[in-house]
Amino acid sequence: MIRKVLGFGLIVALCLFGLYRIRLSLQSPGERLRYRMAELVSDFNRGRVRDVIAGFAPEFRDEASGAKKEDVLSALQALWFDNRDTHGKYLLEFQWLQPFEPTLDEASEHAKASIEFQIVDHHVDPPRVIWKSLAELEFTYQGGAWRLVKTSAVDPKAFGRD
Repeated sequence: MIRKVLGFGLIVALCLFGLYRIRLSLQSPGERLRYRMAELVSDFNRGRVRDVIAGFAPEFRDEASGAKKEDVLSALQALWFDNRDTHGKYLLEFQWLQPFEPTLDEASEHAKASIEFQIVDHHVDPPRVIWKSLAELEFTYQGGAWRLVKTSAVDPKAFGRD
């Protein structure tokens, strides 16, 4: 009986995974990039540092600061450790201030997007905006996934903690 239940559970899991992969393969490159960005934002909001950094290309570079992928990883880890409550819940939240609308090249292998976003701190009640910015992002399609390659023209207008 247990084998039948486990076998049925395995079959259902494989079917769901197959449907997920089929759905992804039918999406346009622009839809895949929007979906990938939604995943990255969700991962950031849950404090999943490794999942966020997986969305960065190995050659990633921020033009304003010169930061590389490893630098972003260190910064995200510091944010995660410094912004958790006593139960381990991550207290920072990324919020879009305008919809994410990428522009893809003709071959759909590169994309650019201008974004406006803010980071909200939930340490205090009511939550407050601690950083607001405009940024230009560049993506490339590598290894079957969209990866962030470069950030530039970042508006350094940051709102520090009071």
